[in-house]
Amino acid sequence: MKVDVRLSRKYSFYMLTVFFPTSFIVIIAYGTFFFKFTTFQAKILVSLSSLLILSSMFIQMSANVPKTSYSKMLDVWFFVCIVLNFTIVLCHILVEYSIYASNPSAYNKNGMANGIMRVQPQRPLSVKNGLVGTDPEPLNQYPNLGQNSYPQVNHNDLGPGGNRRPGVLPNHMLLMMGGRISLPVTFIIFVIAYWGSAMKDQGTT
Repeated sequence: MKVDVRLSRKYSFYMLTVFFPTSFIVIIAYGTFFFKFTTFQAKILVSLSSLLILSSMFIQMSANVPKTSYSKMLDVWFFVCIVLNFTIVLCHILVEYSIYASNPSAYNKNGMANGIMRVQPQRPLSVKNGLVGTDPEPLNQYPNLGQNSYPQVNHNDLGPGGNRRPGVLPNHMLLMMGGRISLPVTFIIFVIAYWGSAMKDQGTT
């Protein structure tokens, strides 16, 4: 007599409750790389919120699965997602520090960017008591970096005639481009390796 017992994973529940939500959270955190450079608070808020949500999900899921002395597939998935989110937060901090190091005078004593209000030429807005108002119309808020827009261009990167040398980018741009490229490539490689390993051991006897 011979009895074959085939074991297989039922992963549809975890796909809907773990893998899809955590992937979306990582994508949302990665989207902060496309925010404006001046919105550091918004970028760091979204990134840290994503990191905290992932940590909470990991703690909750760990409490609902059997305790083992070895790392499970879920542990590996959450660990990599948390590391990626932590890398995003660290990258934003490095970018902000690089901007500050290149032009410390753009920040006040509290570490906040100095701002001035750019306005249009005065034009009549309303008539009140026989007088024509000439209040300026505000356009937007941006840090006070002199004549250059945020962030300020390093004069060492400029060639003859004031033109930027080909291939020379500020440090904060290099960091941002590195994060935009390396993080999705790393996540895609991890997903392929992860599911390749999971599907390889899908059916065992």
